[in-house]
Amino acid sequence: MQRIVTIISTFKARTGQGIIVLSKLLWYISKLVKDQSIKVGKYFRRYFGKRLVKFVISTLLDTNLISSEKKEKEYQEFLVLSCIHFLQCASMTPELEAHISTYSAAFCSIIKDDEKIQEGKLSSITLEVERTGMGRSSANILTLFTTATVLNPHSYTCLRVLQTLGKILSGSNFYDPPYIFPEELNNDSSKNPIELVKEDLK
Repeated sequence: MQRIVTIISTFKARTGQGIIVLSKLLWYISKLVKDQSIKVGKYFRRYFGKRLVKFVISTLLDTNLISSEKKEKEYQEFLVLSCIHFLQCASMTPELEAHISTYSAAFCSIIKDDEKIQEGKLSSITLEVERTGMGRSSANILTLFTTATVLNPHSYTCLRVLQTLGKILSGSNFYDPPYIFPEELNNDSSKNPIELVKEDLK
């Protein structure tokens, strides 16, 4: 388990097949992070959870959907979906939800990037980090309306964020079901992602 986490958190490939490998690994590791058993899930979150959260949020900040070429953007979109899925799953556990909510600056930065993407129609996906522990904090949400990062009140991103704030204030069920595994990442004929990592590291 530690070896897989080390591979993920030190993974350097950010193009082509490397992104697909990392995306698959993050999707599979999401099953561990939300597992409720003591021997697997709680152990994993206790010893590896915060390390992976830091890596995933850093990856989201570094992933560029605004200026990427068309083909490269498709790979980047897979990676973004996997990162958000991981954060959604991690946020469903109390021990990691509180930790994820502390990434206020990252939350504002990613949301502002999403606003640029939606307004310019630069991608087919949305960076819905408000559906993670970062958006569970009303302080993080309000920062988007009280600082230099203020959102455009007419943007689709702003509407989503306000809906999230409404969920918090109403006490309704906050977390929506996580993303469905993308068909493009669920190819049974592909190699085991661990084997692909080994090849990439040669």
